[in-house]
Amino acid sequence: MSIFITGGTGFIGRKIVDLLIKKGECINLLVRKTSNINGLKREGINLFTGDITDKDSVVSAMGDCDRVIHSAAYARNWARNYSVYHKFNVEGLRNVAEASIEKKVRKFVYVSTAVIFGPSFNEVINEDSSRKVNYFFTDYEKSKFEAENLIKEFRGMGLPVIIVNPTRVYGPGFLREANAVTRIVRMFLKGWFPVILSDGKAMGNYVYVDDVAKGIVLALYNGKSGTQYILGGENSSLEDFFGILSRISKRKPPGIKVPPFIALTFCKFEEILARVFNIYPAITCGWVKTFLQNWCFSSKKAEEELGYTHISLEEGLKLSLIHI
Repeated sequence: MSIFITGGTGFIGRKIVDLLIKKGECINLLVRKTSNINGLKREGINLFTGDITDKDSVVSAMGDCDRVIHSAAYARNWARNYSVYHKFNVEGLRNVAEASIEKKVRKFVYVSTAVIFGPSFNEVINEDSSRKVNYFFTDYEKSKFEAENLIKEFRGMGLPVIIVNPTRVYGPGFLREANAVTRIVRMFLKGWFPVILSDGKAMGNYVYVDDVAKGIVLALYNGKSGTQYILGGENSSLEDFFGILSRISKRKPPGIKVPPFIALTFCKFEEILARVFNIYPAITCGWVKTFLQNWCFSSKKAEEELGYTHISLEEGLKLSLIHI
């Protein structure tokens, strides 16, 4: 039987598709009219033009697939209205989940995000951690939190759901906003990123894109309905991140520390310009506020139950530099 995949043209999605094709799987891939399908017209991949916001196209593309990986999402940093995030990340998920119940699929892997747990403050988050704040830093975070609650409702209706929560993903690939860390790396290498936010002590969990894709495939094969797995890598401060990057690239680390109020003032100005002139902001306040928090995670459960592994941040950045 085939596997139905959404988001297969994306940063992580393409890696998932490659892994499954190498394993001899057949894939039904839902792609939008505007999607870049270069390299996807090959044996084992059936392309269906449609959109997760159109349930009929989802049902048609799903066909007789007995397994689903839903990784499509609106992951950009900004939209004029929250309704855009809700339409794709919540209602789009609803369409795929409803179609999956109707088709009686035997496994449904939902690719969520680790930010739904909220910032870690002075702890390390695992799958049993509860969110400690009742507000959100970005509309993306809010919509994915809402979406994860929705998919748990479908799990209660009998959908065999496995949730995976990738952390801060980086690595070679298309420079979309889901690949924002690699975009920062490229800017740094070109000398366009000489600053570091605040004192650089804020922590993040950085995971190499190939490791995330492997983790998602492991969840499909080895995960059990009702389980949830954080797919992360190494916890590192911004200062240490750029320290490693500087050392392996032999370039000077950022020498200017930008106070939060200056960064927030600048991005607020960017957002005003975006609304007035209908242009996309270079940076948003939500993005700045997110990077001012600690986001430390543990992937111990995925390691123990799925056989998940991840490479170090230094090794991952070395591999990224080769392909950037």
